[in-house]
Amino acid sequence: MPSPDELPKLYENYYTHTPPKPVKPSLLKQYFTAGCDAYLQEKYQTSHPISRIGQLLKPLIKLNPAWKANLDFSLFYLPTRPGKKLLEIGCGSGQMLKNMRDLGWEVTGIDFDPQCQSITQETGIPVYQGDVLEQNLPANSFDAIVMSHVIEHLPNPIETLQECLRLLRPEGRLIAITPNTKGYIHRYMKQASLHLDPPRHLHLFTASALQQIAHKAGFKQARCFSTIRDFTGLWWASSQIAKQGHYQMGQSAPLVNKLLLSLLAVMFGYAHQFGWGEGDELVLDVRK
Repeated sequence: MPSPDELPKLYENYYTHTPPKPVKPSLLKQYFTAGCDAYLQEKYQTSHPISRIGQLLKPLIKLNPAWKANLDFSLFYLPTRPGKKLLEIGCGSGQMLKNMRDLGWEVTGIDFDPQCQSITQETGIPVYQGDVLEQNLPANSFDAIVMSHVIEHLPNPIETLQECLRLLRPEGRLIAITPNTKGYIHRYMKQASLHLDPPRHLHLFTASALQQIAHKAGFKQARCFSTIRDFTGLWWASSQIAKQGHYQMGQSAPLVNKLLLSLLAVMFGYAHQFGWGEGDELVLDVRK
């Protein structure tokens, strides 16, 4: 297991720490985004302006379980609560923080990477560098705490969950997202699964194991469910590891492969909805 001093070095060039490059969307992409915005407004009460084309396309968005999984993740499964305080542990490039701020949340971030403090300079969002256990933040400070693919990287996940419990306000909500060792792709690809990711992933979880550590941390009620978010990307990356022994983060699948994997994602998405197996991502949803 890496020492505390070595942890920041593992993330100096990590893929989540690179902000996405702006790309001018095509007309088709704009229509798709309009449908997505309509879906998010209906489910999470966002303030997106909804066009007529968005309302028309919303039923199509709702038919695709893979699209819905990606959209639900984009808001951390949280209804919009303008003016409420949100902490993201492991904020990476800060893109998700900016998205949540645009929806009205008052946001703060923490990350191991020393480069994360550039987010404050560029956006004004307060971001702390280091471990949340070292920050001495005031108790009862946040209405929501989110961790996306972070808990598996932590040397002491139970201690971190205990600190989250201390930092949350009464009725505050913690969302922790992590790989699922009982997921479709993990079971099929086995040692080639991208979600193994040594040496960065120090712990891997099942739904029951994730609920158990939440209870040990002091949370009374812990709901945990799996999703098929990023099925196509995970399958492609894991298949490349199986064939070549490695995968370059950000490498896209050829168009034909993307189309075939998108169809496969829909099939597995409906299987997941009917309770046939588990998706490759777990969501821990607990309240104080």
